[in-house]
Amino acid sequence: FFFFFFFVEMVSSEHSDRLIAQWRDTLGRACGYDSWGQMIEAENEYTKITKEIKDALVSPEMPFSERQALFLNKVTVVTSIRSKELSNFSITEETVTLKQMELLLAAMKSLSVDIPPFPIHGLSELQGLVMPTPTVAKETRRQSSQVVDDEEDEDEEIRGGTLLPRPSLAPGKTAVTVRIDKIDIHGASSFIEPFFTISTKDAQGKDIAQPQNTPPTNKKDNAVHFNTNVHIQVPLEEFPEDGAIFLEFKHYKPKKHKNSVKCFCILEKDELKSGSFPLEIYQKPTDFKRKKLHLLTSESLYLHVTITVTRQ
Repeated sequence: FFFFFFFVEMVSSEHSDRLIAQWRDTLGRACGYDSWGQMIEAENEYTKITKEIKDALVSPEMPFSERQALFLNKVTVVTSIRSKELSNFSITEETVTLKQMELLLAAMKSLSVDIPPFPIHGLSELQGLVMPTPTVAKETRRQSSQVVDDEEDEDEEIRGGTLLPRPSLAPGKTAVTVRIDKIDIHGASSFIEPFFTISTKDAQGKDIAQPQNTPPTNKKDNAVHFNTNVHIQVPLEEFPEDGAIFLEFKHYKPKKHKNSVKCFCILEKDELKSGSFPLEIYQKPTDFKRKKLHLLTSESLYLHVTITVTRQ
């Protein structure tokens, strides 16, 4: 009996560590874009982390301690403010600065093992915060939704990921969908919460569409299976001639409390044709400028994808 509760607590802790690592990565990207003056990209990342944390805090399986949840709730307030300020070019004085966001990022690095003091002070929005109630939130979702099977609803929450729906394109434009079938890789069954991050880049490594994460998968044998569709958010006609889609294979490292890139693959623009294809797998770190690419192994291991190109 004691072992059962200890096991449950351990699993919950690993889940919370994974989420915190994921949000720390997102906040890091937001701060990076922010510092480079890429306001639209930074705003998107700040909005993304705000939504994901809020959703997690009202989940009935919310895995955080009360102190962690309070800290994370404050994070959503700050990231929301920063996001709105980046989208409003008429603001002359910032309520939340980039420097403060960088302090917040540093504080989140220790959140898995300790609760650091919240590094941003003096915001009226942080005063008197009330934590949302997970059970009430779940009941509200049930009442506001149409008839949905409870098991399907819970399964949807477990899936996770940040995949976007098929974009609405103008007539005559060409939509691209990439289905990630499986990746052949040594030690396939040993990866924890493996997933792909899909980014669409120009030759300088700049995003031309919002990056997406597939849900983690547990379908593993001698390969890691996904069978997941990813809708590229820009039409083929708007791809730069030197543009490419990057597919980064990532997994969770419990000892480091973070997600890590294992390897990556590339789809060049001239490869975006309907059909099933094997893609070569390259060593990390991900080279978005495609200057120094090295195969992960000399063996015949590939990422298998199916591409669908559809003219609207």
